[in-house]
Amino acid sequence: MTTASSNDRARLRFASSILARLGEELIPDADQGLLELARNSYDAGASRCVIELSGVEQPQGSVLVSDDGEGMTQDDLVNGFLVLGRSRKSGRRHGRLTVGEKGLGRLAALRLGEQVIVRTRPAGQRIEHTLVLDWKRFDEADVVEDVILDITTQATNRASGTDLQIDRLRQPMNRSQQESLARSLLLLGDPFGAHGDFDAILHAEGFFDLAELVRSSYLAAADFKLTATLDAEGRAEAQLEGLNGQVIASASHEQLSHDSSRYLTPPARFELYVFRLGGGPTRPLNVHLRQVGVRKVGNWLKVVGGVHLYHRGLRVRPFGDPGYDWLQLDVRRARSPEDRPSTNTVVGRVITDDDRDSLIPKTDRLGFIENEAFTELKRFAVDATEFMAGWRTEDSRKRRVAEKRRTETIVQTARAELDTAIKALPAAARAQIEPVARKLERATESRDEARLRDIQLYRTLSTIGAATAVFAHESEKPTELLQSLLRSARRRVKRELGDAFSPKIEEPFDQLDRVAGGLRSLTRMPLRLLRADRRRLTNTSIGASVSDTINTFEFFLERAGVSVEARFSDDDHVRAPAAALEVVAANMIVNAVAAFISDTRVQKTRTLRLSTARTDSGVTFEVSDDGPGLQGISTDDVWKLGETRREGGSGLGLAIVRDTVTDLGGTTEAISPGPLGGATFLVHLPATR
Repeated sequence: MTTASSNDRARLRFASSILARLGEELIPDADQGLLELARNSYDAGASRCVIELSGVEQPQGSVLVSDDGEGMTQDDLVNGFLVLGRSRKSGRRHGRLTVGEKGLGRLAALRLGEQVIVRTRPAGQRIEHTLVLDWKRFDEADVVEDVILDITTQATNRASGTDLQIDRLRQPMNRSQQESLARSLLLLGDPFGAHGDFDAILHAEGFFDLAELVRSSYLAAADFKLTATLDAEGRAEAQLEGLNGQVIASASHEQLSHDSSRYLTPPARFELYVFRLGGGPTRPLNVHLRQVGVRKVGNWLKVVGGVHLYHRGLRVRPFGDPGYDWLQLDVRRARSPEDRPSTNTVVGRVITDDDRDSLIPKTDRLGFIENEAFTELKRFAVDATEFMAGWRTEDSRKRRVAEKRRTETIVQTARAELDTAIKALPAAARAQIEPVARKLERATESRDEARLRDIQLYRTLSTIGAATAVFAHESEKPTELLQSLLRSARRRVKRELGDAFSPKIEEPFDQLDRVAGGLRSLTRMPLRLLRADRRRLTNTSIGASVSDTINTFEFFLERAGVSVEARFSDDDHVRAPAAALEVVAANMIVNAVAAFISDTRVQKTRTLRLSTARTDSGVTFEVSDDGPGLQGISTDDVWKLGETRREGGSGLGLAIVRDTVTDLGGTTEAISPGPLGGATFLVHLPATR
């Protein structure tokens, strides 16, 4: 056995390609990478971080990130900044608990460009250190340790702080990414007032207009404010305030946690403001909302809405990002739409200092690892929202019971008055009136029974819809992950193959991406239909609603070989909820596709034509196809509930269309054969004036 000398001992090293994997693939989005640099400025004690974008809409642009923090000494650069996987920032500094962890987020941001120039001025030293990172040198080296870096130092009169200049960006930043970065920076330091000692500013078009909107305070227009606190012993309490701050309900720890178990997570505070943006005869808009204006508050909520999580003074993504419903407000709303808020009608924050490092950031810096501490923090917030929902549901039930009793009293009183009036009539007149009155009462009872059957049907459909919404919400996450993994795989294969990456190789990636996109759009549909703003009665374009539905089904129509022709009038607005029109369009499209699929004829084309036209009496929405037409069923019976001649058909789709159109004051009509040879369905609705 031969023993190596001390000079021959092996060392663990890593290839320079690991920098690309940790950087470009760890945090592939530029906005998230730059947000990490702003978080580093916060840890450095900065009160202000400014990000300037230059030519970033095209490749080879540049970004400058400047702060007024404590800067870095040469030792900080060598043994902190340049050491991956370790951060020298820990504990409390500058009166803040630090948010930095492994330093990997910094690497991901710095790899956005081909070169980085670091200029840093340590506090109290009147000098500036400069470090240049040329990533091309690392890419050409076998191992990272082969690249020697120089730090130059010179005197300066500039105040302490750090400037990071990222040159020759590898990928452009589109408008959507810039807007996402602007929103994230504005919300980073909690503009709602919990922590106001740090500002992150973006020098980009529209930022300051957005900043003014974010900092507008419309919290007084909220109908409810939920406040829940969690102490160091894991015990919580909550209270619900109505208009003008009056406490209308409260809950003890035992009432919140149900089983009296303590929440095994750091102390926290949860605040949630709930807005009712749609009024009605029984629930008019509150006075504050009317004064401000529903549109203003709605636009504000689009930017700041959702439930954000502030950890040690800074907001953590993706909590509160559009579409990220981490407390499942939208799913729970699907089960009880009238008494629960959605992510579009709330603004809230969960605040925790987590001084024991119980919450562990994910490596990509998006959220926390779902350990016990995070799961319990989430349980605390969810239990608080359930307490609020429970109170509102019970309050609604009491109001419905009271209204039902009031209505029954009115009916009984009217019936008694009618009987008294009939008895007071002369015998001859009474003999004529009594049979008519009884006939009217029997007809009313028959109508009420029919309505009860309809209510039961739609309760069943509502249950199906609620279940679908739950599964749709859970399905969106894996489809989103699938698309993300596909993009990552495409980048890796393209980088490995270089010029050999041909369109033939790229085609399967495109197909998979389309499949994932189609699934994702379909999972979003039930959630969109259940949104309160989609169910509000407004002046709505039929063509716009139908176009949204076509886009949702685009992938599936393509797979079924259906060619869609859409011709919409410019003046096809009707008084109807967008969700109602989408329900009509969706059922029409599904009905046509089902007919195509069940068609046994040899047919080369599958054409579906959807159009709108203004008429003297209103707007007509027409759906025509070149399928088999109506076989074995009349044009009248096709609208009846449960009537179908298609194997596996439910007979619900067109019945729902008819009832929806009837409720909107319109009529339906079926023609077979129609202009294209198959079936044609017409919906006539009164137009808005």
